[in-house]
Amino acid sequence: MPSCATILVSAITLSLATPLFDASAVSDWEPKFTDAADLKLTSDTVAFATHSSRHFDPLRRTGPGLNRVVATMKQHGLPVLYLHDQHNSENPAWLYLYDDWQPTAFLRSDIGHFELDFTSVRHVVCVGGYFTLCQNNTVSDAVRNWQRDAANHDLRITQVVDGIFDLGDGVLDTDPFRPTMRKFLYDELKAGHPDAVMSLEDMLRIIGDKDQAVGYLRRRLPALPAEVDVTIDFFGDRTQIQEATFPASETARSGNESSAGAAINPPRPPRMLTFAYRTSFSFLDTDRRVRSSRRASAEFLPFRQSRIVPATK
Repeated sequence: MPSCATILVSAITLSLATPLFDASAVSDWEPKFTDAADLKLTSDTVAFATHSSRHFDPLRRTGPGLNRVVATMKQHGLPVLYLHDQHNSENPAWLYLYDDWQPTAFLRSDIGHFELDFTSVRHVVCVGGYFTLCQNNTVSDAVRNWQRDAANHDLRITQVVDGIFDLGDGVLDTDPFRPTMRKFLYDELKAGHPDAVMSLEDMLRIIGDKDQAVGYLRRRLPALPAEVDVTIDFFGDRTQIQEATFPASETARSGNESSAGAAINPPRPPRMLTFAYRTSFSFLDTDRRVRSSRRASAEFLPFRQSRIVPATK
């Protein structure tokens, strides 16, 4: 018998209790980590909080979005996994941005990576981490684990834009919104703290235009498997960005007959991989457990129609 009993992540095993203490007040506190081999995901929806820390977000700009995701997941009996930076001594556990210090499990993670059985997973909710680094690695590993473990169903990855860090490092010199982004980040946010970051929501509001925003998001997608259809769901507006392609040998076999004269069954329709973008108010809109009474896009206003107020220190 393993020293740590296998954890079945389901509604009946989730703790919905409030945290027993504020770990941010204890400088030598360490979480009790769960080994990935001892974690079995039985829910089809799971949230990952990747390195959501004041070390990376000193103004706590992404804190409200992170904590809203955690509270909503627990409200609906869904698992939440906290990925902790295991090799960065400058980012100790007590610096993290949680209001709730009792996730389904704490997992050790190197720059956002993880390894879990995804047989049951159909919807991954992602929050925390730098959009172009740790968060991107978490998304990439979600795709990889799905490809390996779940050959028969689609996958939706929802990135919660008000809970993810962004430094605008995906912005090109030729992007028309680059001057506005730099003014907001450097003249406003970094005036309050030299290590300040934007949220991904800030970046999308600054871009303002839907097509340009989708283009920005598309640049930062991880490597995509060729044999799946891929769609971006931007606050309810869906854009297909890839049609599945299969090896020529597999395509040829589907049209031939077997030696016994019986037609070989054609390959099943390609799976769909969807990258969705929502705020922490609507990230479960498409989940069968939760139906919003308003369109997700109604909550999202471009930068020119909204007033972004930098978070206080």
